Amino acid sequence: MLPVVLMIAEKPSVAETIAQKLSSQAPRVRKALNGIPVHEWDGSFANQRVMFRMTAVTGHVYGMDFPSKYNSWDKVDPADLFECPTVKTEANEKQKVPIMLKAESRNTSYVILWLDCDKEGENICFEITDILCEHMRLAPGQNLFRARFSALTTPDLKRAMETLTVPNENESKSVDARQELDLRIGCCFTRFQTKIFHGKYGSLDSALISYGPCQTPTLGFCVKRHDIIQQFKPEKFWTIRVSVILDAEKDVSLSWSRNRLFDKEAAEYFLNSIKESKTAKVTDCTKKECAKKRPVGLNTVEMLRLASSRLGFSPHHTMQVAERLYTQGYISYPRTETTHYPANFDYRSVLSKFSSHDQWSQYVTWDSIVQPLKGHDAGDHSPITPLVAVNSSVFHDSDAAKLYEFVLKYFISTVTEDCIYLETNITFKIQNETFTFCGKEIIKPGFTKVYPFSVISSDDQIPQVTVNSSYPISEKKITESETKPPDYLTESELISMMETHGIGTDASIPVHINNICQRNYVKLIPGRKLQPTELGIILVHGYLKIDPELVLPTMRAELEKQLELIAKGSATIGPVVQHTVDIFKAKFLYFVKNIGGMDELFEVSFSKHADSGKPFSRCGKCRRYMKLVLNRLHCQVCQDTYSVPSDGTLRAFNDLRCPLDDFELVEFSSGKSYIFCPYCINNPPFDGMKKGNGCNNCSHPSCVYGFNSKTIAQCAECEQGLMVLDPASGPKWKISCNKCNVFLSVQCKKLSVLEETCGDCSSQCVAVDDKKGCLYCTEEFEANVEMHRLVDQRRGGRGGGRGRGREISVILLLNVYRTLSKERLNHSSGRESGKFYHHHPNFTNFDSNITQVQWDSLVPGGSQSWSRLPQFTKRNGAVQACGSRLVEMVKGLCRSHSGVFSGFNRRSDSSMNAGLFSDDSQDPNNNSNDLVSDYLSAHYGSLDSNLDKDVDNSFSDLELLWPNNPKSLAFKILTESKAHQRFRRNISDECCKKPCSVNDMVKYCGGGRRIAAYQ
Repeated sequence: MLPVVLMIAEKPSVAETIAQKLSSQAPRVRKALNGIPVHEWDGSFANQRVMFRMTAVTGHVYGMDFPSKYNSWDKVDPADLFECPTVKTEANEKQKVPIMLKAESRNTSYVILWLDCDKEGENICFEITDILCEHMRLAPGQNLFRARFSALTTPDLKRAMETLTVPNENESKSVDARQELDLRIGCCFTRFQTKIFHGKYGSLDSALISYGPCQTPTLGFCVKRHDIIQQFKPEKFWTIRVSVILDAEKDVSLSWSRNRLFDKEAAEYFLNSIKESKTAKVTDCTKKECAKKRPVGLNTVEMLRLASSRLGFSPHHTMQVAERLYTQGYISYPRTETTHYPANFDYRSVLSKFSSHDQWSQYVTWDSIVQPLKGHDAGDHSPITPLVAVNSSVFHDSDAAKLYEFVLKYFISTVTEDCIYLETNITFKIQNETFTFCGKEIIKPGFTKVYPFSVISSDDQIPQVTVNSSYPISEKKITESETKPPDYLTESELISMMETHGIGTDASIPVHINNICQRNYVKLIPGRKLQPTELGIILVHGYLKIDPELVLPTMRAELEKQLELIAKGSATIGPVVQHTVDIFKAKFLYFVKNIGGMDELFEVSFSKHADSGKPFSRCGKCRRYMKLVLNRLHCQVCQDTYSVPSDGTLRAFNDLRCPLDDFELVEFSSGKSYIFCPYCINNPPFDGMKKGNGCNNCSHPSCVYGFNSKTIAQCAECEQGLMVLDPASGPKWKISCNKCNVFLSVQCKKLSVLEETCGDCSSQCVAVDDKKGCLYCTEEFEANVEMHRLVDQRRGGRGGGRGRGREISVILLLNVYRTLSKERLNHSSGRESGKFYHHHPNFTNFDSNITQVQWDSLVPGGSQSWSRLPQFTKRNGAVQACGSRLVEMVKGLCRSHSGVFSGFNRRSDSSMNAGLFSDDSQDPNNNSNDLVSDYLSAHYGSLDSNLDKDVDNSFSDLELLWPNNPKSLAFKILTESKAHQRFRRNISDECCKKPCSVNDMVKYCGGGRRIAAYQ
């Protein structure tokens, strides 16, 4: 057995790219226990043959938090958060990354970490090593290595393999220090001011009144500009405008040397002094050749600034797009402070990729190529550069195409000669007053020809004059104007100010700007300008009134310097953290003592709870009605305020009370509904409950609405949740998972959970009207039960609930047929016909790889059907999907062989519309919603996404699946099997009103929607 070299990247997409670039042949791919791909190939390392095993985490494995006993906002004094311990918790428990890493590291000889090469990446390195060292001895430089790279290109990755180093512990500790300080400071101030002001004012339109050591100074810049605008008083001024006629009777406007005067009488005096003059005499004429310097290399901050001002992208969106371009191998690492290219950077070889490209060759003129200017070397990554030459058309996202083009043109401009122009200055004299003219004429456009954002405006023609010559005056007049205030800060200006004052880093600046927008402290207005809201203004004014240092940038800038000392090894983490905590704790106590100063500002702008809202439900403490105000319930008697869920409908639940605290229960509906207690949802009564959990997560034994009383079965979808009956949902009863978005709908008048359990599947039995049985096993209930998946309608992206996303790959279908028809696998899992399946691992990604040429040979009339396929199904010139009709064929195939898929019969078209079979076309790497794929993977093994070349040249199998062919297996299944009869009951009413032929199924499969590609 070969020694194993475990290699770990920061994202699965990066791991895939590295595996493809470093392996001499296509790597073997399998799924780890949590669904993350694992790529394996044989090679050499440390002078021996080894097996490389490449996988990935998904960003930070752990996050910093307080122990659970400090999570109650009511029971814990915010000041205690400065001294209480902190713990590392899994960033995403559902992904099971630590368990996966332990499993993959078994029998491993070496570990190579391929995390992003920044401070956050170093921190993740140590999160991973802490997991691995539990059962593996790791020695940096011996069996633990760190790969450092700036681009996902083959030369760069191979160079990284040849120059392996060790993780930088100091940089990791600086991240730990920042995380701890931001957690303590932010949570302490946020909890206090949120409780104070939410509990008192009803018209606040923000869920949190948050404070952040970086976020608040960022907001302070915006409010300071707002204050300047509000305090600005316009002032009138006057200036003298003179025009003279030069060559070819051309009028030229001159500028007055005194510029402007704020005294009208004085301006009129100077006008009168030249009023009688008819000519202006040239006293001087100078011509000077000037150069506009080409830019230095592109760093992150400059990219964010220019993308906002020139492309109209928000900083947050810019970083998202840039990271996608990086992981796809189009640009180098997008997080860098450096603007200086390294001495060994071969910019000419990079340019050669574009000089022969049909779209970009016009921008590369070899005669104009020069050495790049020396910029700032921050010691991190090289400046951002393009790596490959591709047409803009390869990008499905227009924003990605724009940003790629911007990076490309910016890079070419950094190695293209300067812009040379001729500047002409002419001085005129009229009596004792001096006037000037300045004009520019481009000699060599240089880099401005490539990079249009820096173009110099050139005058059409510079007038030719002679010194001591006089030229006739065509106009003399006074103009009146007013001074104007500066405009609101643009995102670009704010980024520059944050960089100047040391607020945030190149990676965190977009996050801070996005936060103040998301929390309703500023709003974006046309021109990508940031206008503070009333809430944002009051907060900053309140901080300035109590303690200006809380909002001024000086403290955070000083802290950033201390963190940088930790990263360089010049300071230790303990003293820096303790010193900062002591300072902010003292400031917090002073802030609490003087909170009245901020409260006075809130009183002026926001109405109190007593003056707003309407009576809604009773308080469990005083039994008086609480008022519903925005997303809060407020008790005027107790002066308590409770947050309630938003983005849904709230109603009092039949005057029923919580058995724990006597508060009246409330029902929340948003797709699926649940009951909650206003007190328990803010103050979880048990350790297992989280803030925001409803009664369906309550484990109290006497609570008739908790999951102990209403649970029917374990969720087959997420394996962690429980299917809990919603007692408020009748007569359209819903049984919802208390962890994920799956629910069952049951059509009946009465539904209750019984104490008996099903002997077959161990689910709780139910009473449906006057019948008793198991929802999963009793065939009489089959027509009453449908399974759904709730779709978040607020999710962005293209496509809608009835449009894209109901596809399954051609290759998967062929593999299903080959597996079922040739191997005839028999299942002994005990799942009989008529039951829902109970196993659903997190499988992903069944991408097909059929080109148009192959499609033409596969499908009758292929060229026409290819052209009618929706554009989103064709990625990189290949078909991704085939339409929901094929889903029915897969279901038919499975039913005909084992019957274990009959559970799908209960899922009507409405469930499909809800996204049950969606492969989430918004993200090609996330197909975990495809239950068909997941089920087949679980029961038939890993289905190869490439066609088996040994099976009749692969493509002939498709004929057996074509439903319009009377000889095909699919035709037989769809017309003769019991699945066909069940299928008829589950498709649309339009189709069920008449006999259902195969053509009808093809035409109306999926509730009457036509599948245009297969007409």
